[in-house]
Amino acid sequence: MAISVEAILSDARKLVLRLKEHDNSADCLIARMQSLQKQLEAMKQVVILQFRLIHSLIQDHVHYIYSC
Repeated sequence: MAISVEAILSDARKLVLRLKEHDNSADCLIARMQSLQKQLEAMKQVVILQFRLIHSLIQDHVHYIYSC
């Protein structure tokens, strides 16, 4: 079975296009993951601040109870 140069070049072009599409998809996934990571870190910071506030309020309440 003879394969022509044109067929090889055509297949190579198709492969390059598919690789570019996969590369673009990978870039989009990386960007999305970075965005999600930033959102997760922001939510984590909110939870830490809430915990600190609750802890402070509990400590104040305990001090108030023991000072009575």
